[in-house]
Amino acid sequence: MLDLHSYLMEKLTDNYNKDPRGNIGKLFKIITDELMEIQSTFQKINDWRDVDNAEGFGLDRIGFNVRQFRGMAPDEIYRVLIKSRIARNRSDGSINTIIRVLSMALDTDPSELKIVEGYTDPIEPEPASIKVMELPIK
Repeated sequence: MLDLHSYLMEKLTDNYNKDPRGNIGKLFKIITDELMEIQSTFQKINDWRDVDNAEGFGLDRIGFNVRQFRGMAPDEIYRVLIKSRIARNRSDGSINTIIRVLSMALDTDPSELKIVEGYTDPIEPEPASIKVMELPIK
């Protein structure tokens, strides 16, 4: 595959000097170097829109958008907090959703978690509550 500089030089008509060391070749070199730099910057912006790739201030901006503030958390912990907040924001409040959010926050398989509704407890029934019965914490 041809690089952009060579591609542009090939597109010139034969009226022009196609020597890469000529004035037009030098001008195209300046332009293509800048275009490649811009393309690289756009690629980095696109990559950092992903929570898993973002770092530092880029991650802070994602957290701000979902109303999850960093505090003193390092990037690795902050990613988990952001993912949990996104899941909570999309939650419908069902037990399965709560299990999915917890499994994402704890980075574990949902089958390792068990949550029951509090009103079903035979000893201390509590309306509108849940109880975490199994949790894989080491």
